[in-house]
Amino acid sequence: MQIQHNDFATAASIRASLKRGLARQAMADAQRDEAALCTLFAAAAGMRPNAKAMQRMAARSAAARGVVRAERAPDGSRITLYTRNHREVRTRKEAEEVFAEEALVYSRIGLRCDRGQVLVTITRASFCRHAIERLVERSAVTLGRGLLADLDAEAVALLRAMARQRGFDDAGDRYLPALQAGVWAGSLDATSLEPDWGLSPVQGGTVPVFSARTFLAADQMRPTVWLKWSRG
Repeated sequence: MQIQHNDFATAASIRASLKRGLARQAMADAQRDEAALCTLFAAAAGMRPNAKAMQRMAARSAAARGVVRAERAPDGSRITLYTRNHREVRTRKEAEEVFAEEALVYSRIGLRCDRGQVLVTITRASFCRHAIERLVERSAVTLGRGLLADLDAEAVALLRAMARQRGFDDAGDRYLPALQAGVWAGSLDATSLEPDWGLSPVQGGTVPVFSARTFLAADQMRPTVWLKWSRG
């Protein structure tokens, strides 16, 4: 019996059997090619508020390791970088560590010049291994080495949705739209600035982060979640 490529890519049993290995591979690939955020922030500190300088900064950043996208605002006033890192994420509740887990952590970094200073805004999204496994199992995401690129695209879309204040709450969880047909389920949390970034903290020195715990296709959603998701 021959298995056609389309059948292979969509068979639920095959996706279920491959999900753990593919998630591990995506984590390993990301760890080998993660962003040097301290280097990016050091370069941004010298950014000048003119179009050519910002264009050069965007181009250099786009070519840097672990930068999955670099955008310059149409009016040239700011640069937005999307970066990827492999991290051990430690979850704390009331100053007590609850658990630690391996995750892909994506950052949306906004850079703009204001009165001789470079202002930096950061929002983040983390995807634990379980969330990646569920994406493989429950969606039509690419199987194989293309999975990390699909995760990059999902992260960029999710961080943009956060910036636009999209998403909804249901039964204590936060849901954000996915590029694949479904939603990311998780929570809105806060993380500390990393010490080697060299940034001066404002507003308490924490960074908002969406912690994606799982991916839900339409048939895994509760009725209330499905209704809110279907309304767009």
